[in-house]
Amino acid sequence: DYCYLFAKNTENIEYKTMVPRFINENEWMSTTVRGIEVTDGTLTIGVRQLGSNNAYFDDFNLYYEENQKEQYPNLQGGCISWLDWEEDMGAKYYDFNNKEDDCLKILSDNGLNFVRLELNNDPGSYKDEYGNYLPAKYKNPDSIFKLCQRAASLNMDIELSFMYSSYWGNYPIPSSWDKQINEIDDFEQKITKLGDLLYSWTYSYMDRLKTSGIIPKYVSLGNEIDKGILLPYGSSYNHPEALCYLLNKGYQAVKDVSKETKVVIHLGCNASDLHWDNKYGGGR
Repeated sequence: DYCYLFAKNTENIEYKTMVPRFINENEWMSTTVRGIEVTDGTLTIGVRQLGSNNAYFDDFNLYYEENQKEQYPNLQGGCISWLDWEEDMGAKYYDFNNKEDDCLKILSDNGLNFVRLELNNDPGSYKDEYGNYLPAKYKNPDSIFKLCQRAASLNMDIELSFMYSSYWGNYPIPSSWDKQINEIDDFEQKITKLGDLLYSWTYSYMDRLKTSGIIPKYVSLGNEIDKGILLPYGSSYNHPEALCYLLNKGYQAVKDVSKETKVVIHLGCNASDLHWDNKYGGGR
């Protein structure tokens, strides 16, 4: 179900790398773990796995990193998209000395250097069949912009996730976009229009950040896009070509503003619940 190579020093700081699923199970595969600081000559290495198949070591080598001045950029952090909501509800945060402080500052002071922020188009404009909705005041353009500013002021790397939805990732399509494409009958013309809207939205928000001196290190297009984005039009099952077109429009918008920003793919699976559908590693 999952398998990863790990290494840790006597301070119990652990680094790990997922081992990809073998395409050819009769061949050996090289996997590298980087950025380990060995403080006293002692290092523990190994494999952790879950599942009925076994993983085997054939050989290993240790390499000394010649460039010791530039630390290997190990990302440590998480999603803080609801932080302002928690603060408005009265949440307070304390460091290990029981001193109240800003949540992001506490995280930064304790080694976290990375945040993910989820940007929704127009929260508050949609309720699902159960009556759930995303409050208009949170995870909207202004809310996420302020959280970006706070993270950037602490030199934290930012992954900005364009959800392309007013309520949750991938579905439903933003209300204003849905109204515009409903006036179009031809499917390809709908996709072209969605591509234009997606490009304009992505470019505009990236430009707003850049104008304020904030450059996200990463951008993810959509949320857990196993099934696609802007469903049902960008479905990975029914309309894979449309999905590729929409992702390329988002990619181009990001790069037209910031060539240094990396565009990443966000899949809806974690190491603890990863199951292989086939030998080529199609996780679900």
